Amino acid sequence: MITYEYKDHLGRIVGIKIRKDTETGKEIYWKKPLKKAVPYKLDTLRNQKTIFILEGEKCVDRFIEFTGWKATCSPNGSNVDPSCAKWLKEMNVERAVILKDNDNAGEKYAKEFASDLLKEKISCKIISLPDLFPSEDFVEWVEERRGTLPRLKGIVKNAKVIEMPSQKLKRMSEVETEKVNWLWDYRIPRGYLTILFGFPGCGKSFITSALASAGSVGTGLPFQPSFKPFKSLFLLGEDSSSILKERLEGFENVNMDRIYSYDEGIHFTEDGIEEIKQMIRDTRAKMVVIDPLNHFFPSYVNTGSDNEIREVLSDLLVEAREQDCAIVCVSHLNKSQSSEAIYRLSGSSGLSGLARSMMLVGVVKEEIDLDRTSDRSVIVHVKSNLALRQASLEYKIYSDGNFEWRKQVPYNEHDLMKGELENGNNARK
Repeated sequence: MITYEYKDHLGRIVGIKIRKDTETGKEIYWKKPLKKAVPYKLDTLRNQKTIFILEGEKCVDRFIEFTGWKATCSPNGSNVDPSCAKWLKEMNVERAVILKDNDNAGEKYAKEFASDLLKEKISCKIISLPDLFPSEDFVEWVEERRGTLPRLKGIVKNAKVIEMPSQKLKRMSEVETEKVNWLWDYRIPRGYLTILFGFPGCGKSFITSALASAGSVGTGLPFQPSFKPFKSLFLLGEDSSSILKERLEGFENVNMDRIYSYDEGIHFTEDGIEEIKQMIRDTRAKMVVIDPLNHFFPSYVNTGSDNEIREVLSDLLVEAREQDCAIVCVSHLNKSQSSEAIYRLSGSSGLSGLARSMMLVGVVKEEIDLDRTSDRSVIVHVKSNLALRQASLEYKIYSDGNFEWRKQVPYNEHDLMKGELENGNNARK
């Protein structure tokens, strides 16, 4: 038998609830009924900037034990009394995070509580814990799904604050037009995610090196003969800094002082993201190259989940906007036989959704010969949310490691995908 004491804002016991776990389920009854509804553990919530709301006293107690954070629930199970939100306002609570149970009742409970909170001008987030089976709650997430405090912190931090529809409405006359700053005109926007993807061996890392080299001296980008030089930061998952330097030395014009690298191993954990953000601030980089992207996700992140991908990357992208920095991620293609390039990106479709620009790298097989002299290496702009898609460009990587942008070509993504599919995905090494 478990006893839950309900106290008012002065710490006086105003209700006692009893829970008995039986062979057939649970028995819950009030030994001392509440005369007026108050949230559980109300007396602990005064002047708390952020509190957590769960469904049921058992979850609240386990949550407090697990995190040390302040938490509460409605006294009526999944039925929310509007006075609960009024009490939280009275206690000067500023923000609430609702961790909902994974069932229809939990969904209803979260939405109703959130609506009451917003009416009281209390900021609110609703969180669906990952990996829960139907009808499971926070207790199962900790004890059965091996949830951890660092992961919970990341989920809470990256969850979006919800608003009432009326709070979101904007008159177009009051909206300021946002100017897009470009790292590479109309291809790579600053403050957003760009993905460079293709089969192994097609020169993706050479292209990012070409971008950094051009950026370091302020010249050398196709259709952009001169611009203000910028600094670049490389986060390397497979190559070393020495390999990157060797690649950069193949360019005639490069200022090595404006190019930084990190190859010591880092992941998109909460601490890892904070480290990356600090690197961006310290270097004042305007281009961050993450190569390859999938290397940096921690093992507990399901890269096939759009929600988890967005949760992991959202904080980094906020920093990119604040620092006016382009995030350029290098990725491979999956083994699907689809001819649509955007569906071949390795990992979740959430990645292509997050990206504002995507460029496909591949080889056009015009004629198959032993020396493959007729193959053309091409970069194709396959997605652009902020401008019109730009012309495809041919490039050349010479045997001595030199790189050359060559000319505009009429090829599209289907030309690249067709060549790879027909010829066994044999990209050049």
